[in-house]
Amino acid sequence: MSAFKYKFPGVGDRVVDTLLLYALSDLAKKADPEASFEWTLGHDVIFTLHSSHSNIQNKMLTALKNARSMTVANRLKFWLNIGSKKWTVDPKVCIYCVGKKGEAHPCNLKGDCGAGNAPAYSIFLGNLNDVNTIDWAQAQLLLKHKQGGYKTLYIGLSPFWSKGVRIWGSKWDDKSSYIPAQVQVLLLYGLAHYAVIEKPPSAQTFIELIFSPPFGTYLEHPDAQRFLELIKRIVNRFSLGVRGIRIGELPIKTIPLVLLSQMDLPSMMGLCRERLSLLFIAYDIDRAVPKNPRGYEEWSLTEVGNFYLNLGMHFWDFKCMIEDLAGHLSRDKFRARIQSILMDFSYAVSGKDVWLLNDALLKTRFLPKELSIHLPTRDAILEAQRVIKRI
Repeated sequence: MSAFKYKFPGVGDRVVDTLLLYALSDLAKKADPEASFEWTLGHDVIFTLHSSHSNIQNKMLTALKNARSMTVANRLKFWLNIGSKKWTVDPKVCIYCVGKKGEAHPCNLKGDCGAGNAPAYSIFLGNLNDVNTIDWAQAQLLLKHKQGGYKTLYIGLSPFWSKGVRIWGSKWDDKSSYIPAQVQVLLLYGLAHYAVIEKPPSAQTFIELIFSPPFGTYLEHPDAQRFLELIKRIVNRFSLGVRGIRIGELPIKTIPLVLLSQMDLPSMMGLCRERLSLLFIAYDIDRAVPKNPRGYEEWSLTEVGNFYLNLGMHFWDFKCMIEDLAGHLSRDKFRARIQSILMDFSYAVSGKDVWLLNDALLKTRFLPKELSIHLPTRDAILEAQRVIKRI
């Protein structure tokens, strides 16, 4: 019987609240395996925790502090803009930055890299040292002015400011919005465990892909726990599979088609059943703002997922073809042609257009043989045509 009930409010931002929800759920499971929780994403209170422990916050904080690991460091190996303030980098973090020589801010193994830009893992550890509890009493976590112990949002964790909360002027000013260090570190923890982060060839950009549950719905503990396990499974699958694909070179419309080609069938079935959507954010690291003025793109993944699932045994034919096409985007000579083909495939699925599918397949067949693109069998093509007609 859970004797204690804890409520955690959000900040009213889709991306921040999604990551907070995942981080709090993950830590709650580690702190008390018998605890139960509910998700109410889109409400003032986003996370409600039931536990038999009166000190569950301290146990969650201990689990958070134990997150110092090579795995977390590897997921948080990108750079963040920290403004005109010099960040103090613990030299112990430098072991995770080895091999970055030649980039815009190479590591010299002495912790001298924090003059404007710093590794995200360093910021994670620095904030973690400032956190004394992960519980908060005040519902309004986002403040319009600086206070002691608060960190600015604009270092590249969320596109919150794109909604007009603050105006970026390449410096710290009175218009900045600040959040408690505990929220900042939970966002980084959520990124490390529940987001796919890609570093395009450009040193000034990085991309976040976050899988979000339906917005505004109430999820009881069994459903929320199933969501959490599914999202982590998908993220881990992508972390293993997308290494050869440069997401930054994909046309925006084609990202769901390409990413879902990397998934295994159980994950795909879970994704469609739970109606997960994809939040896509591309950041300009130097300016610390999203490249998209709206902040982030959001897509439902159900349509593309159902297309792949309904192919049945022919899924693997199309999976291999899409993977091959996306894997060759790094070749300048063929990039425009491949991007056009992937766009045709994506619009064929979303627009239920068989003729566009046939056109994309024909264009693929006429690509140079040196690219070695897998071509679906005749039976696979016929099945794809039937699937698109009845989606």
